[in-house]
Amino acid sequence: MPPPPAKWKGRCDLKASACNNKLIGARSFINHDGRDRRSTGTPVDEEGHGTHTSSTAAGAFVKRANVNGFAPGVAAGMAPRAHIAAYKVCDEIACMGHDMLAAMDAAVDDGVDVLSFSISADPIPFHSDPIAQGTFNAIGKGVFISCSAGNEGPDPGSVNNDAPWVLTVGASTTDRLFLASVKLGNGRKLYGESLHRPRSFNPKMLPLVYPGFVTAKDGAYMCINGTLDGVDVRGKLVLCQLGVIDSVQMSEVVKKAGGAGMIVMNYPVDGYTIIADDHVLPTSMVPYAYGLEIQAYINSTSTPIANIIYHAKEVSNWEAKVEAQGVKKYKALRDFKKGLARLRHNSLAFGYDLAMSRAKYDHPDIELPENPIDKRPTNDEVMISSSDIVD
Repeated sequence: MPPPPAKWKGRCDLKASACNNKLIGARSFINHDGRDRRSTGTPVDEEGHGTHTSSTAAGAFVKRANVNGFAPGVAAGMAPRAHIAAYKVCDEIACMGHDMLAAMDAAVDDGVDVLSFSISADPIPFHSDPIAQGTFNAIGKGVFISCSAGNEGPDPGSVNNDAPWVLTVGASTTDRLFLASVKLGNGRKLYGESLHRPRSFNPKMLPLVYPGFVTAKDGAYMCINGTLDGVDVRGKLVLCQLGVIDSVQMSEVVKKAGGAGMIVMNYPVDGYTIIADDHVLPTSMVPYAYGLEIQAYINSTSTPIANIIYHAKEVSNWEAKVEAQGVKKYKALRDFKKGLARLRHNSLAFGYDLAMSRAKYDHPDIELPENPIDKRPTNDEVMISSSDIVD
C-alpha cells in the first residue's frame, strides 16, 4: 500500500503500531455525557460491525482465506487498494445523532473521498435526520456517500437512508449454501444451513425434543440460558426457536445442558432466509415453515428422532431461488411514505454469505450465558457475513 495522500489531515488515536498505510485514521466520537455507555472511549472495535463492514468496502487481498474450510480463496473488499479511516460513533447501547454528525464533519475535514455509512434507522423527515444532514454537508464538499439500505423488510417502506443525495445500497444473495440438512424419523429431509462442521458426528438418528412442549417455563422454547433446567435434553437434538438471543448463544445453552445437537427454526418473517453461523455444537438452522413441520412431527409420535446431515462444502441449491429472485428477507422495499416521490440512486450487490474480517477484540460486557461453553479463539482472520450490505 502506498502512503496516505498529501491531502490527508486525519489522525490515528490508537497505538502507533496499530495504524499503517491501510488503516490511516482511527478516532472515536462517542460523547461521554453521563449516558450509560459501555464503550472504552477508544476507536477499538468492541462489537465487530465496523471491522467487517470496513473489510467489505476496502479490505486488502488476503490469500488462502476460509471459514472452517468453506469459501477458500483470495478475499478482498470492493476497493482493496483504498486507504481506510475509521470513525467510531456506536457502542452496544446506541448510535447517537450528534456523535454521527461530528464524525461526518471530521471525515470531510480530514480529506476522505468516500464515506461508507453502514448505519441506518427508520426513515424520518430529512430536517430531523442526522444522517441526511451530515451526508448533505459531505456531498456538498465533494465526498461520495454510500449508505446501507438497512436490514429491515420485507415490509413496504422499509428502505432506510433514502435521501436522494446518497447512493443507497441493498444486498442480494449468491447461490452459496452451507447445507446441514435435517433428516426426520419419518423420512423427511429438510433444508438447513450451518457453518459448524464437527470432526465427527454420530450418523445414527438421535432423540428429538422441543422444550416448548415439555415445560411452561418462560423462554424455554427459545433456549434462553437457565430455561432448560429440568428438561431432559442429554444426548438429544434440541429444537429451539430464534428469539431473544442469537443462535450461537443458544447453542452454548444447549451444549451446557448436555444436548447433542440443535435445530434452530428461524423467524416467520424471514421466509427461507437462513443464517449460517458457526455454532459450538452440531446445528442446523431451518426456515420457520420447516420448524413448524418438525414440531408437528414431534407431536405425531411418542419417539421422535432426527439427525443432521452435513455436506462437505458449500453448494448451489434450488432453495436459493426461493429468496424472492435472489434478494434476502431484509431487502428493504420502497414506498414514498413521506409523501414525496423522489428520483433515487439505488444499487444492489452480492451481500450475503461473504467472507470478511472479524474483530480481534471482544467486549467483556457483551451478553453471553454464564460460564459460556464457547472457548474458541476470537481472532479468526475471516468470518462469513450473514446479513451484510456491500456499500
